[in-house]
Amino acid sequence: MIRFISTFPPMECGIGAYTGTLVNCLPDNTWQVTSFRTQDSHPLCTRGPVSFDLTLEGCSDIDVNENDLIWAQHAFGIWGREPEAFVRLLSQARRRGARTIATFHTIHFESDETEAGITRQEESLMKLVLPLLDAATVFSDGAYSALAEAFPFFADKLVVLRHGVYEYQNATMEESRSALWEYIQSYDKQNGSTTLTTGRLREALLDSSAVVLGNIGFVSFDKDPLSLYELGQRLRARITGRRIIVLYIGKIQERKDRKTTESAELMQRLALAHDGHENFFMAGYVPDALLPHAFRSLDFCVLWYKNGTQSGRMAHAQGSKTCIIGRRIEGIGETLDAAGYRSAVSMSDLTDKVVELILNPGIQSEILDAGVCYADRFSFKVQAQKHLALAEAVRSKSVLPHLDRSSPDVTFILPNLALASQRSLDDFADKDCAILNVSDDVTLLRHPDVYSRIPLRDGVPIAISELQASISWIAENIRQRTVIVFCRYGRGRSASVVIGYLCWKGHTYDQALRIVEDKRNSICPLPFLRETIAGLLSPT
Repeated sequence: MIRFISTFPPMECGIGAYTGTLVNCLPDNTWQVTSFRTQDSHPLCTRGPVSFDLTLEGCSDIDVNENDLIWAQHAFGIWGREPEAFVRLLSQARRRGARTIATFHTIHFESDETEAGITRQEESLMKLVLPLLDAATVFSDGAYSALAEAFPFFADKLVVLRHGVYEYQNATMEESRSALWEYIQSYDKQNGSTTLTTGRLREALLDSSAVVLGNIGFVSFDKDPLSLYELGQRLRARITGRRIIVLYIGKIQERKDRKTTESAELMQRLALAHDGHENFFMAGYVPDALLPHAFRSLDFCVLWYKNGTQSGRMAHAQGSKTCIIGRRIEGIGETLDAAGYRSAVSMSDLTDKVVELILNPGIQSEILDAGVCYADRFSFKVQAQKHLALAEAVRSKSVLPHLDRSSPDVTFILPNLALASQRSLDDFADKDCAILNVSDDVTLLRHPDVYSRIPLRDGVPIAISELQASISWIAENIRQRTVIVFCRYGRGRSASVVIGYLCWKGHTYDQALRIVEDKRNSICPLPFLRETIAGLLSPT
């Protein structure tokens, strides 16, 4: 029996929805849930194997025995900024002989607060709780690597177990937009509001030629909903003859670690962005039952987050089979790339990618097909079975299963020259190779003796001096051993350097580009790379 400690419906919380969906995919009599008290629940109220009797103050008082396996869901929005309550829960479980696992929903790996990339708050928490856990799961390779670097002694407790994707019945966009419109009308009627119904949203939703982009979910600064309206403005300047509609639906979430008043100004700015013609904002909550229709109504679900550890709403959007595009940042960026969606490093880059997809629906269709494959591979039904496998390993004190940690992502362009992403490249530390890191934002926990770093910024033209230094390093080391050039994703900076090396060896730019593209799909050379290479090779 797995005893999950988590928020749970009817609480309006993404982690509650996550836990509810997860346990519904587990066999009967294999799980229980202890959830927090809500305004709608009596302290001893139960619904089947779910009890609503947990409080932060009394979390160490819950009944635990030595046969239990406690699996806690952690996010600072649930447990608060201070770790005391979470530590008390795990300490009590360990004292009574229970096994313990925790899933950490909000681990960073691109923060500048610590060398490992996690925040100081996360570092303080992990120092206290990792000794109390038999296993700790995270949603991304990046989070795994950051924690393994910060806490190498506990690296064998870390497991990548990706966020499950929700499974929804197929619905056409027309059906979904009709359902969304009916809900908006009903919501406005119940709340005495006509903000959306008096505008042109219905007309836009019924216009098959209109392009609707947006998002649905709680409003916060780190989700940066205002950026969607900037994107809409940029697209209207680039594309003529198509209506570009921006729609955001959300409200402020009640959280333990944040005052809701902090988001009041943002709500006001969103209200001002709403014009009832091209830009729409609805201050409200979309119930779980309507989420697939809400996301399916969008031609593009845009995730332009400032803080991208992971996103439950992205999992809803994936399940609804909409096209997702967003910022290449932390867990969001990793998932976008793994699922075959488009990720961008700047608003200009994002605009270019959306324009490409609007003008080339065939490419968008290919992206949607790739997204469906990812959704099937990591559906909640599949992830539930992995939970059972990990629980069994912890109970039997076996080596923890590999689960979802990615294999090294290395592509050989020449017999002794490879391109790679950061993903699991630590595994090459003991091999006879030379590794060149051409990123300014990632590092390796372990690397071979022959290792160098020439930091390049993603999405920014490479300087001739930087390209020359990279090519010289490759040329110097490729005589003795295999050279691996890597950056965060192995698509932009590292691909650009390898293209430059091939040109230096005598290939034309177009030949070098084709050689790399034939071996590694979806590369994205840095801006003005052709001109930079020409400047490097031109006689002076």
